[in-house]
Formats: sequence, structure tokens, C-alpha cells
Amino acid sequence: MSAPSVLVVEDSPTQARLLRLILEAEGFTVDVAGDGPEALTRLAAAPFHLVVSDVLMPGLTGFELCRMIKADPALRGVPVVLVTTLRDPLEIVQALECGADSFIRKPYEPDVLVARLRSLLERRARPKDTAPTLSRRREDDPSFRVEAVFSGKTVSVPADCDQILHLLLGTFEDAVRANTLLREREEELSVAKRELEEAARMKDIFFATLSHELRTPLTAIVGWVHILKEGQTDPAVVQRAVETIERNLNVQNTLIADLLDVSRIVSGKLDLEMAALDLPALVRASVDSARPTAAANGVVLEVVLSPISSPISGDSARLQQVVTNLLNNSLKFTPRAGRVVVRLDQKESKAVLTVADSGSGIRPEALPFVFERFRQASVADTKAGGLGLGLAIVKHIVEMHAGTVAAASPGTGQGATFTVTLPLKLDAVAAAVTVAGRTSGADAPLAGLRIVVADDQEDSRELIGFLLTQQGAVVTGAASAAEAFAAVKGHPPDVLLSDIEMPDENGYAFIARVRALSPEEGGTVPAAAMTAHGSREDRDRALAAGFQRHLPKPFHPADLFALVGDLAGRGAPTRS
Repeated sequence: MSAPSVLVVEDSPTQARLLRLILEAEGFTVDVAGDGPEALTRLAAAPFHLVVSDVLMPGLTGFELCRMIKADPALRGVPVVLVTTLRDPLEIVQALECGADSFIRKPYEPDVLVARLRSLLERRARPKDTAPTLSRRREDDPSFRVEAVFSGKTVSVPADCDQILHLLLGTFEDAVRANTLLREREEELSVAKRELEEAARMKDIFFATLSHELRTPLTAIVGWVHILKEGQTDPAVVQRAVETIERNLNVQNTLIADLLDVSRIVSGKLDLEMAALDLPALVRASVDSARPTAAANGVVLEVVLSPISSPISGDSARLQQVVTNLLNNSLKFTPRAGRVVVRLDQKESKAVLTVADSGSGIRPEALPFVFERFRQASVADTKAGGLGLGLAIVKHIVEMHAGTVAAASPGTGQGATFTVTLPLKLDAVAAAVTVAGRTSGADAPLAGLRIVVADDQEDSRELIGFLLTQQGAVVTGAASAAEAFAAVKGHPPDVLLSDIEMPDENGYAFIARVRALSPEEGGTVPAAAMTAHGSREDRDRALAAGFQRHLPKPFHPADLFALVGDLAGRGAPTRS
């Protein structure tokens, strides 16, 4: 047979184009009519092997078009396939009444549609038995119809058993396919339900763990503060209280920082400040920072650093966070007399960092999930403390540096090994190399500096004033932007420190008013924004508003001293 010709009757240009593409790709010759009358004109002008018609069309519907085709002696042998999005069972009855040869529902699978059309073509090409029986003569008569009852209604359909059988089989095929898809969707929904239930369970565990982890250091802080308020004067007790309060504040600060980092990761706002880095020096600095913790826990901490041929490109603070998190994780789960080994090697054009411990190890069933957020947030996995966020943060930071991280463990009680692989920056040997770490700024020369501190929180304002006064500065405190503006205007200080979230007028509006002053009145006073909003967007907004620097809370006193000294022109800051 030559290429079968198909007349597509479809009022939607998009659907018509789709049908044409599908059928022409399968070797059919396709013509398109936009409505029923145009289709009748095309059929009268040229023969077609098949008609594929939409049902819902303006003017002449697909059912009416089919009835007119079957009523025409010259056209009634052309198979008609009706295509529709409707789901009413009465449509099948209407298709039978009008004499349709097949019926297919949208959305359809292209291979199913093509198979249906080929089946109709084969049936049309099959030789007919022309024996002169009474039943054959009656079936050959297009006016002969039979009556049947469907849903309490008597309907009259052509007595072509072959046509009825094919139409009903095609409809049954569609129903079976729809039922199969429904079962697949039910299975997908069942899986999604289980995942949601697991997520809800992990959320409950996480919040319970978060409450525990925040309350534990807070209990120690409140207790020792109470002891100090009772008038304790023994220097040893006071020293112990101060050290305990500081240690527990650092624990809370770490927990909050992890939560903020996860929030930035989820929202896609964790940015990197890339530079060429000396990775061995960065690793050594992180290990040195962890030695006091290792010594306190009775854990041997070893470091083996091989030479690296070139720097890497990365964010020093974030990569130090990776090393620190891995070290803290290993130290946390390694018992006394255990061992943690940090090793840095180069393999081809990559730096490979491994942190191996002899600790409690990782259960085989938990190993695939160690880098997922909150996965370790369970009673069994958090006896040593933490929220189960550190390794998730490590994975995200490493992947942002185009690296990989993997975990391995022989099993429970047999230790664990974490391996980080980072690409070397081979083309940046001459670039400036930076090393992460904190240099004390406590000896910044602040004596005699006049400083205005604007903060509506009295405790915060008094603390900053006390710290700066201890360094020899002369501090004026302001509880509002209005008080700070009065302190600056006309007799500008050497440095202005301002909180952002203040009642009546925030820090952005306040610094805008200051910058509107003349230089003599204080319009050019060096200023820094102090705020608990520590994202890069917050920093950029502060700088755009008129501040020279941005100091996120909470901050280390050394950072405060270095920043003030830098703004006053008396020293360089350690970090911004």
C-alpha cells in the first residue's frame, strides 16, 4: 500500500500540528481541516484512507461529522476515529450511534494512536465475504440498525458487529491503560506519603534535639550567673564560672551559625568569596584550633601534610569550616585514648583531605544518609551533642568548590573516614595566597578615640562601651538613632558604631541622615553597622546605605577592636 492518507479534523492549531508530526513520522500523508464543514469539503475533493476528528469543535461536533460521513454512500467506508478529552460513558454510546470506528481519549500515547489507525487500515483492506446470506444483506444495508438499552435509555446503533467490536475493544484498551496509570499514580502517592511521614518524624526529632541542645548550655550559663550574682568572690570559682559561661556561649553560637548556614543553603544564598589559598596552612590552622578540644577529651590528634604543587581556589572561611566540622565530628564520636588522623595529599590535579578516627563508627544502614540534613538528629546519634547539620553543611560547601566528599566505615565501633577531594588551581601560582585564621586584635591602639555607640539594647550597648573603654577609648552611648544623631552632629567622633534594628528609626535611615551633614558637622564620620543580620546581602545593603564596615553579631572583642582601629586609621583589621 502507498502511504495512507489521513484527514485530521481539529480546531486547535497546536493539537493539529502535534497530530501531523506524529503521523508523518510514521509514514502517513496528513491533511488538516479546522472544522467539520471544511472536512466535508476536503473529503468531497479527494479520497482519504482515514479520518481522525476531535469531538468538541464549534459548529459541527465530531459526532455530527461522523454521522454525516457514515450517511454518505461514497464516504461511509472511510474509518473515523474520534479523539476527545471527555470522560462521560455516554460518549461511547454517542460514538456507537454515529457509527464511529474507534474512540481514543486525550492525552494519548502516540504509539497507541498509530497502532489503532494501522489496525483500522488492515481491517478495511481485508477481503469481505460476499456470500448472499440474509444476515449479510441486512448488515450491508446502512439503514439497518439494532436497539439496545444503556443506563435505562434505549439507543439505536448500526448493526455492524465488526465496527461495534472494534470500537468497544478500543475503548476497553483506553480504560485498561487509564487504570494502569491510576495504579502507578497510587504507588507514587504511597511512596510520597511515606516520605512525608518520615520527614515529619525527622522534623519532630530535630526540634526535640534543638530544644535539648539549646537548653543544655543555657542551663550551665544561668546556673553560673546565679552563683556570681550571689556574691561569689573566690578567684578560682569566678574563673571557672567565666570559662564555663564562655564555653557554653560558644556552643550556642555554633548551633545558631549552623542553623543560619542551613537556611542559606536551602534558600540558595550561601555565597563564596573566592581567592587563591594555601590549603596545607589552612588545614594546619584548623588542626591547631582543635588541639585543646582533643587534649581535653584525651584523644590523640595527628596531622600529616604532604606538599601541594599549587594553591586551590576557594573561600578560606568556608573551607576552614569544612575542616573544623570534620574534626569536631571525629572528636565528638571518638572515646578517650582514641586517635584522629588528618592527612592531606595530592593526587594528580586534586588535593585529597582525609579525616580518620577510631571512634564509634557508622551503622551500615545509616552510611548512605550521613550527609543529609537532620539525619543524625536522633537520640541514638546525638548523645555527644549537635543537630546533625555539620556534615550536610560540609557536603554543600565542598560541592560549591567543585569537589566531592565521601564517608566510609567498616561498621559500628570501628571508626570512620571522611575524604574530601578539591581541584587545584593550577593557573594561580602567582596569585595572592591567603590563609584562614584569626589574629588577635586585642592590642589595637584605641587610647583617646572618641566613639559613639548607637544600640537600643542596653545590655549590648553597655558591653560594647565597657570593652572599648577598657582599651582606652572614650565612649558615648545612645539608646536611639535620635540620640546618636545629636551626639554626632556638630562634634563628630572618631568612629560611629550603630545597630540596624532600632525603634523609630533604623540604622539605614540614621546613617543616611548623618551622610547628609557637612564634613564639619560629621557627615564623613567613619561608621560601622553592627547587626545580627549577617548575610552578604545584609552587608551589601549596609555598605550601600553609607556605612564603611559591617560587623555581624555576635562578634569577638578582638574583631571589634581591630575594626575600630582600622576605621580610625590606627590599625588594619583582621577580617571584615
